[in-house]
Amino acid sequence: MGIVSKYSYISIFVFISVTHFVSAQNVDTRILRSGKSLSLNLLGAASLAGVTYDKIINEHIAWEVGIGVAGVGAGLSYYPKKMRLNAFCPYVGVKLNTIALVGVGGGYGGYIPVGVTFFEVSKFNFGIDIGPGYAHTDFHERHSSKKHENRFIVFGNVKIGMRL
Repeated sequence: MGIVSKYSYISIFVFISVTHFVSAQNVDTRILRSGKSLSLNLLGAASLAGVTYDKIINEHIAWEVGIGVAGVGAGLSYYPKKMRLNAFCPYVGVKLNTIALVGVGGGYGGYIPVGVTFFEVSKFNFGIDIGPGYAHTDFHERHSSKKHENRFIVFGNVKIGMRL
């Protein structure tokens, strides 16, 4: 079994577990059908650390764009159960980002997040995800040679924000 398969199985298990946990909760019946938010991120679409702008398209789909300390990114999230207030809402998606460090090099990559977001009534949002991904990096070594790497990775995201 390859490393990618192990991470895929782990991601699927986490997603099913979170979905089962969420379905057992008592939740506010109000559904989020639209909205915007501004969030602080670690990893995810903002590369290392940064800010993302999120937009809820409908009760199942949201997209985001981010700018970070060393890069930019974007993502799309699908919530199989409708996004609800005062509830942990599981999601899957795709997130892409780039990174550029002056004098060191850069790269690009993406991952398939499996995560959960909590939408509080007071407009506070908290989200966390993890998933398998791919990264391509070009870093400069001390003696002017370049080191190219393509590898499969586990990537994630922690996000705290407010709906506008």
